[in-house]
Amino acid sequence: MPIDVAFTAAIIKGPEHKIGKSGKPYIWMLCRDGHGEQAQFISVMVFGRSVDALAAVGQGDKVYVEGTISLNEWTAGGEKKHGLSVSSWRAGPQRIGKHRAPPPNQPAQHGMRRYCPISKIPTVGDARWSRSGATPETRDGVDAHCSPSG
Repeated sequence: MPIDVAFTAAIIKGPEHKIGKSGKPYIWMLCRDGHGEQAQFISVMVFGRSVDALAAVGQGDKVYVEGTISLNEWTAGGEKKHGLSVSSWRAGPQRIGKHRAPPPNQPAQHGMRRYCPISKIPTVGDARWSRSGATPETRDGVDAHCSPSG
């Protein structure tokens, strides 16, 4: 019985871009979820549109993965080993949680808010600025470190 999963993890090997027998691209990567003795290592194969979504990620980056998980068993050096693998139908750079990837370096769209990473003050793109005529330099307490470029 297949088990569907969704998780975030760090890429520790790969991603390796490959072409399958059908001629379609896929990505293989080894991910780690957790730290120390509690860490789980997961072999992930990514197919479909998610291959393009992972074009800019590399080793050490955090990713979000949805797919079907299975337990694999193999023998190496006469010793039985076990591991987890996921066949993923959706994956991309992590956009949630405390270790999320930084937002793309682009101006905020109308109605979107961007926040100062240091003081959590609304910054450029905040709808309140456009109504009040304030600028990043004149809004109370907002310093240059809160500009969209970081």
